[in-house]
Amino acid sequence: MEVKRAAEKTLQALQLERRTVDIYIISAAKSKEFNRKYRGVDTPASVLSFPEGSEWPHPEEKGGRQLGEIYLAPAYLKRKGYSVQLLIIHGVLHLLGFDHQTKKEAWRMEKEEERVHKLVR
Repeated sequence: MEVKRAAEKTLQALQLERRTVDIYIISAAKSKEFNRKYRGVDTPASVLSFPEGSEWPHPEEKGGRQLGEIYLAPAYLKRKGYSVQLLIIHGVLHLLGFDHQTKKEAWRMEKEEERVHKLVR
Protein backbone atom coordinates (compact mmCIF):
# COMPACT_ATOMS: atom_id res chain seq x y z
CA MET A 1 0.00 0.00 0.00
CA GLU A 2 2.94 2.34 0.64
CA VAL A 3 3.86 2.23 -3.06
CA LYS A 4 0.34 3.10 -4.23
CA ARG A 5 -0.04 5.94 -1.75
CA ALA A 6 3.43 7.30 -2.62
CA ALA A 7 2.61 7.23 -6.33
CA GLU A 8 -0.77 8.91 -5.85
CA LYS A 9 0.73 11.69 -3.71
CA THR A 10 3.53 12.24 -6.21
CA LEU A 11 1.14 12.51 -9.17
CA GLN A 12 -1.09 14.90 -7.19
CA ALA A 13 1.86 17.09 -6.21
CA LEU A 14 2.88 17.30 -9.87
CA GLN A 15 -0.74 17.97 -10.92
CA LEU A 16 -0.81 14.73 -12.93
CA GLU A 17 -3.82 13.08 -11.27
CA ARG A 18 -5.31 12.17 -14.66
CA ARG A 19 -2.18 10.27 -15.72
CA THR A 20 -1.20 6.73 -14.81
CA VAL A 21 2.07 5.02 -14.00
CA ASP A 22 2.64 1.27 -13.79
CA ILE A 23 4.93 0.37 -10.90
CA TYR A 24 6.61 -3.01 -10.70
CA ILE A 25 8.46 -4.47 -7.74
CA ILE A 26 11.46 -6.48 -8.91
CA SER A 27 14.47 -8.24 -7.43
CA ALA A 28 17.95 -6.74 -7.44
CA ALA A 29 18.93 -9.42 -9.98
CA LYS A 30 16.09 -8.42 -12.31
CA SER A 31 17.01 -4.77 -11.82
CA LYS A 32 20.56 -5.56 -12.89
CA GLU A 33 19.25 -7.49 -15.91
CA PHE A 34 16.97 -4.61 -17.01
CA ASN A 35 19.67 -2.02 -16.36
CA ARG A 36 22.09 -3.97 -18.54
CA LYS A 37 19.54 -4.66 -21.29
CA TYR A 38 17.97 -1.20 -21.55
CA ARG A 39 20.74 1.12 -20.35
CA GLY A 40 23.95 -0.82 -20.92
CA VAL A 41 24.87 -0.56 -17.24
CA ASP A 42 25.90 -3.82 -15.56
CA THR A 43 24.78 -3.01 -12.00
CA PRO A 44 21.42 -3.07 -10.22
CA ALA A 45 19.46 0.16 -9.88
CA SER A 46 17.11 1.09 -7.06
CA VAL A 47 14.68 2.59 -9.59
CA LEU A 48 14.32 2.29 -13.36
CA SER A 49 11.93 4.45 -15.38
CA PHE A 50 10.64 3.87 -18.90
CA PRO A 51 8.67 6.82 -20.30
CA GLU A 52 5.72 6.29 -22.60
CA GLY A 53 6.94 5.81 -26.13
CA SER A 54 10.32 4.33 -25.17
CA GLU A 55 11.35 0.70 -25.31
CA TRP A 56 10.13 -0.86 -22.08
CA PRO A 57 9.76 -4.31 -20.57
CA HIS A 58 5.95 -4.37 -20.79
CA PRO A 59 5.17 -2.82 -24.20
CA GLU A 60 1.45 -3.66 -24.36
CA GLU A 61 -0.86 -0.77 -25.23
CA LYS A 62 -1.51 1.32 -22.13
CA GLY A 63 -3.68 4.13 -23.45
CA GLY A 64 -3.12 7.88 -23.74
CA ARG A 65 -3.00 8.59 -20.02
CA GLN A 66 0.08 6.44 -19.42
CA LEU A 67 3.26 8.27 -18.35
CA GLY A 68 5.31 5.08 -18.35
CA GLU A 69 6.62 2.31 -16.13
CA ILE A 70 8.69 2.44 -12.96
CA TYR A 71 10.58 -0.57 -11.60
CA LEU A 72 11.61 -0.59 -7.93
CA ALA A 73 14.06 -3.06 -6.39
CA PRO A 74 13.14 -3.06 -2.65
CA ALA A 75 16.11 -5.17 -1.49
CA TYR A 76 18.54 -2.83 -3.23
CA LEU A 77 16.53 0.15 -2.04
CA LYS A 78 16.80 -0.99 1.56
CA ARG A 79 20.58 -1.55 1.34
CA LYS A 80 21.03 2.00 0.00
CA GLY A 81 18.70 3.49 2.64
CA TYR A 82 16.34 5.14 0.14
CA SER A 83 12.65 5.72 0.85
CA VAL A 84 9.98 4.39 -1.49
CA GLN A 85 8.44 7.87 -1.69
CA LEU A 86 11.65 9.51 -2.84
CA LEU A 87 12.33 6.84 -5.46
CA ILE A 88 8.83 7.12 -6.87
CA ILE A 89 9.30 10.89 -7.10
CA HIS A 90 12.64 10.26 -8.79
CA GLY A 91 11.09 7.75 -11.19
CA VAL A 92 8.17 10.00 -12.12
CA LEU A 93 10.53 12.91 -12.76
CA HIS A 94 12.49 10.69 -15.14
CA LEU A 95 9.21 9.92 -16.92
CA LEU A 96 8.70 13.66 -17.28
CA GLY A 97 12.12 14.11 -18.89
CA PHE A 98 14.28 15.05 -15.91
CA ASP A 99 17.74 13.49 -15.85
CA HIS A 100 21.03 13.71 -13.95
CA GLN A 101 23.71 13.06 -16.57
CA THR A 102 25.29 16.48 -16.14
CA LYS A 103 25.78 18.63 -13.04
CA LYS A 104 23.20 21.12 -14.28
CA GLU A 105 20.62 18.39 -14.93
CA ALA A 106 21.36 16.76 -11.57
CA TRP A 107 20.94 20.09 -9.75
CA ARG A 108 17.64 20.77 -11.53
CA MET A 109 16.31 17.27 -10.80
CA GLU A 110 17.42 17.38 -7.16
CA LYS A 111 15.68 20.73 -6.62
CA GLU A 112 12.46 19.36 -8.14
CA GLU A 113 12.70 16.20 -6.02
CA GLU A 114 13.05 18.35 -2.90
CA ARG A 115 10.10 20.53 -3.91
CA VAL A 116 7.81 17.56 -4.59
CA HIS A 117 8.99 15.67 -1.50
CA LYS A 118 7.97 18.63 0.69
CA LEU A 119 4.50 18.56 -0.88
CA VAL A 120 3.90 14.84 -0.30
CA ARG A 121 5.12 14.50 3.29
